[in-house]
Amino acid sequence: METKGHQAFETTRWSLIDALRSGDADRAREAGNRLITLYWPAVYGYLVRSGLDAERAGEVTQAFFADVVIARRLFEIADQETGRLRSLLLTALRRYRIDLARRGKTHPDWDRPDPSLMREVADRAGRADSPEAVFDREWAIAALDEARRQCEAHFCSNGRRAHWALFEARHITPVASGTSPTAFELLAPVYGFDSAAAAAAAVQVVRRRFRSILVSLMSDQNANNAEEEAGRLLGVLTSCV
Repeated sequence: METKGHQAFETTRWSLIDALRSGDADRAREAGNRLITLYWPAVYGYLVRSGLDAERAGEVTQAFFADVVIARRLFEIADQETGRLRSLLLTALRRYRIDLARRGKTHPDWDRPDPSLMREVADRAGRADSPEAVFDREWAIAALDEARRQCEAHFCSNGRRAHWALFEARHITPVASGTSPTAFELLAPVYGFDSAAAAAAAVQVVRRRFRSILVSLMSDQNANNAEEEAGRLLGVLTSCV
């Protein structure tokens, strides 16, 4: 459930960038922290796959955000019309990776992600074809995680918590556990729906909302193909619908 303080940022990544440009120090700080959290796994995964060990990759990731993203105001210069945030960040990261002399700098005010997340990203990085492939996959995973966060907050805040819980049970949990989705006939009474048809309709309501959020989020990766990319990611999450 979202806290009241975070609800102002429950839109798209571009609204976070707008907050950075707003001149409001508190909003800018919160937006910057949120953006860094979203993109940390993509940057870290890229660096692991490019040859750095996990410890050094963590240091370079922090230094990259301090030296380039924050110091050079990289997010603020991104152009929403061309959807170039992903390419802007990746190009800057490639250049920064070459400049290894600066990689020892870290930002003392930042905490690293949970160690389990670092291990998970590093493990995925070891199975990818290239650093760029890792970056793209972690970017997509971050989009799915953010869409899940926003979608859950939406339904829980407007009195339809059961809709979200049903969607989670039907699709998110099975994908995470590698199991088959439970039949609507079995799920409907558990979550307070009168029939399998009513449960299926509720899931479609959530699915449409989830997709609209993904389209907004993926527009910062490729503005021209946001719909297509959102559909592909949603297809992974809801594999049987």
